[in-house]
Amino acid sequence: MYYLFKLFVSIHIATGAVGLLTFWLAVLTRKGGAAHRKYGGLFARALLAAGSAALAMSLCTLASPIETHPSFVAAGMSRETLVNIFGWLMLYLSVFTLALVWHGRSSVRLKSNHLAHRAWFPIGLQIATIAAGANCIWHGVLISQPLMISFPFIGIIFAGLTLRFIATPNPPRLAYLNEHVKGIVGAAISVYTAFMNFGLVRLVPSLTFNPLLWAVPLSIGLGIIIYHVLRLRRGARRAS
Repeated sequence: MYYLFKLFVSIHIATGAVGLLTFWLAVLTRKGGAAHRKYGGLFARALLAAGSAALAMSLCTLASPIETHPSFVAAGMSRETLVNIFGWLMLYLSVFTLALVWHGRSSVRLKSNHLAHRAWFPIGLQIATIAAGANCIWHGVLISQPLMISFPFIGIIFAGLTLRFIATPNPPRLAYLNEHVKGIVGAAISVYTAFMNFGLVRLVPSLTFNPLLWAVPLSIGLGIIIYHVLRLRRGARRAS
């Protein structure tokens, strides 16, 4: 199990690093241009791979927390903490990331075929996000951990809004662009949050559950989302 876990960690780090870089290349290039589509596509594929690897890592942790994290055990971290942070919390974040990326990419690809969103897989991803978030909240309540209780509400709300978008018969003409921005930037928030919290804590375990490490990517990402949503609304008003 240890070596299997290490394999998934290596895949997660390699693909996550590609995602961390290509996100900003996509953000800083002209929207809709060839470079934006190129780097955005690389970002989406990298995040789908990184999220899948993270999901596998969380399942390995839940199956064998002590064997998969010997350095944290040596540092004095309890089995309960390992299960909660590298198990249930990572499980939620990985499923949420996959749901974000999939929807962000699909919203553009299916802009002319809205009903195609109603396939079992995209709907299942949103339902899985709600279930993983509720499970994380429950385990957070059991150990009285505020971040595990509060943070999953973001994923639950996003999944609910996405399901509402999917269920809408005829969404507004540019709604797919809002969904694209929210999905892709939301995925970037998730991967930067994972990098800061699951990566840095390996160097400094005392930073585990540090609220600042969760707040920074969320604040920057929300700022980007708000900026682009307002920009799209201004463009829609001028066009009308």
